[in-house]
Amino acid sequence: MTRIATKLTTTGLGLIAVLGLSACGGSSMSPTTGPGAGPGTGPGGNPALEPNVGDATEVQAIRDSINEGLGFRENDNLFGPRNGDAVYSGQWITGLEIENQPEVNALVGEVRMLVDIGGGRNPVSGEISNLNTLQNNRAIELLTGDLDISGNIGGINRRFDSGAEFLGTVSGYFGGDTLENLQINADVSGGWRDSIVGGDPGNVIAGRTTGTANGTPGLGLVDITNGQFRADRDSGT
Repeated sequence: MTRIATKLTTTGLGLIAVLGLSACGGSSMSPTTGPGAGPGTGPGGNPALEPNVGDATEVQAIRDSINEGLGFRENDNLFGPRNGDAVYSGQWITGLEIENQPEVNALVGEVRMLVDIGGGRNPVSGEISNLNTLQNNRAIELLTGDLDISGNIGGINRRFDSGAEFLGTVSGYFGGDTLENLQINADVSGGWRDSIVGGDPGNVIAGRTTGTANGTPGLGLVDITNGQFRADRDSGT
């Protein structure tokens, strides 16, 4: 994941992490058909995509950076342009429990968040891409599909309004032999934070997520837990 590597080396690990969501049974979604997802080889000999998140040290650095971001001071002001688009980049990690694939216990993905700054309620859009399954800090598989980011951030407390969410469907083998789908609907909380006391207010957005997940029948019951994220404002935006 090129962007992750950049954040680790240039911004003191600007990243995101872990979702707290409720358990939900398998849905009526149909498994994806056709050939395998890619050239990699999964545990059961399936053509799962090889992960692109890096080694266990990098995954732990993502976790640490997200926790750091959640500890930054919340603020009421913003640095940089007060009108126009501001881009925030980072990562999100969520715990993940799959009844029929217990070796998978987390997801990590890249966040690109676009904030339309104009005063009042500021619309937020973007996506979470390059989602990888994890076993603790060991990457297992790169999934296909992205999550859309939507909602508003702003107001007096510079926090996400109710209704902000990460939403979408991803596909992969999740450690098994069959291509499966997983639909995620995560509610977002959190807001702007200041990583430098007395300077660059609002240069980080960090928060937590809760919600639900539904998978194709082969996954069994799915529970997404302990969701957290961090994204740092790109220079020049």
